[in-house]
Amino acid sequence: MREANQIEESSGVRYILVPHAEPSEAYHDMEEFIAAVRNQRLQDRLRQAISGRRPFRQFKNVLANNPTERERWFRFRDSHLRERVLEWLKEEGMEPMEGPQ
Repeated sequence: MREANQIEESSGVRYILVPHAEPSEAYHDMEEFIAAVRNQRLQDRLRQAISGRRPFRQFKNVLANNPTERERWFRFRDSHLRERVLEWLKEEGMEPMEGPQ
């Protein structure tokens, strides 16, 4: 921590701890995604997957058999994560910097 303070003092840059994502947020994302799945059979399997033991693992296992929906899930999850990050930055009084894509 002392090293971080020295860097901050010499560079004028502010450092803050980035919070970890809460499992409840990830679980809510899965529920929201499932509600948007058009294939009723897949939707039922995903609902069942998250209602038992190891819901995150079971959810991924079900999607592993459906590459199209799996990719859609990754886009959906990434979009929601980005929204959370942008909101957190705003709460911290910071603006995001666009980097290389």
